[in-house]
Amino acid sequence: MIYSEIVEELNNLGTEQNKKIFKRHGADLEISGVSISNLKLLAKKIPKNDSISKELFLSNNTDAVYLSIYLINPNILTVSEIESVIQKTTYYVILENVIPLLAAKRNDNFDLLHKWLNLTDQKYLQVAYSMYSYMLGSLDNNNFKREHIRFHINYIKDNINKSANRTKYAMNNFLIQVGINYEPLYSEAYDISKLIGRVKVDMGETSCKVPLAQEYIDKTIKMGKQGIKRKL
Repeated sequence: MIYSEIVEELNNLGTEQNKKIFKRHGADLEISGVSISNLKLLAKKIPKNDSISKELFLSNNTDAVYLSIYLINPNILTVSEIESVIQKTTYYVILENVIPLLAAKRNDNFDLLHKWLNLTDQKYLQVAYSMYSYMLGSLDNNNFKREHIRFHINYIKDNINKSANRTKYAMNNFLIQVGINYEPLYSEAYDISKLIGRVKVDMGETSCKVPLAQEYIDKTIKMGKQGIKRKL
């Protein structure tokens, strides 16, 4: 299956209703309107190919970019290539799910994380805190430095309400992930979540809600799932 055939298949699988929904959620690149379940099914039909998977990731089609997460070895991408995708979209699904997930799987994941966390560009901070959350949710805690995480939960305490809209969402999620996945700072993350309270994020024309960090952590504890890691 070559790239043009994959795009044709995406267009065939897409629906106008999905296009409307995705655009309402902020999709700002070309879009075919394919459901996640159909993207997963399509991915199973495509032989692994570095060239094609990179072409999908670097395309201007939202569905193709998302499809790439099931096919690509993220280590074949240069940092410049990853950042080129960050720069051309504001769609939170790509910035908080696709890129952070791929970046977290890279061999240089911590180097990339620290680079983006040290930038002042709010979009890169949105990506970085989302990436940090993925890593906390999957990697052994011995991989992390306690003081680095402590610095960032305190940074969030002082800066979340001054940050950009979706950066606030990513920060709030990071605080949750520390509270449920990084045992050395469970209590500190919980206390900060209580202090911050509900984070106000404009979710646009959607019914999506921002999770209240304290409640989410409490719920996870009651379900007995605190500290349980998942595979990236």
